[in-house]
Amino acid sequence: MFESLDNRPLGVDSEVEETPRPKARASTGFQLWPLIAGLLIFSGVATVHNWYLAGEDAKIVAREQFVEGHIYGRTTGKGQSVSYSFSYKGNDYRAIESDHPRMSVGDAVTVYLDSDDPRINSLVEYRLRSQQRHSWMVVFGCISAGSVLTLAVLWGVNEFIDKLSQEEPAT
Repeated sequence: MFESLDNRPLGVDSEVEETPRPKARASTGFQLWPLIAGLLIFSGVATVHNWYLAGEDAKIVAREQFVEGHIYGRTTGKGQSVSYSFSYKGNDYRAIESDHPRMSVGDAVTVYLDSDDPRINSLVEYRLRSQQRHSWMVVFGCISAGSVLTLAVLWGVNEFIDKLSQEEPAT
């Protein structure tokens, strides 16, 4: 009376061809590798940037001069900075530098400058600036190396899990 949908009479078993299903891999949830890859890119760029700046500061060290200047302005809050002025070889210069919380308007300061171009100046000796930037370069370089190592380990673990999931269980 009623036939099955495949036009075979009810009660007659049809052969069902089973296709092998790929084994489902357990979800690891939060994927860590994009975060580590981003950290690698950031730290790599920061390493190269600090390497460049440390080199530029090191070039100035040989011709560095210093003069007395005065603080004439100060900004406070999130981006603290001081404005200072100085004279070199009869010309007056003004500049702004950040992160000097102990300096007040009217304070006398030592200004370190490039004798070839006094517009390149700082309130910190270029020898010290170069050392600080070199230290940051080393820190960011270590972060980069750690990121590469972590990505390699994650990739290796991922490959190992894939290999295990492809093996047939022993019967």
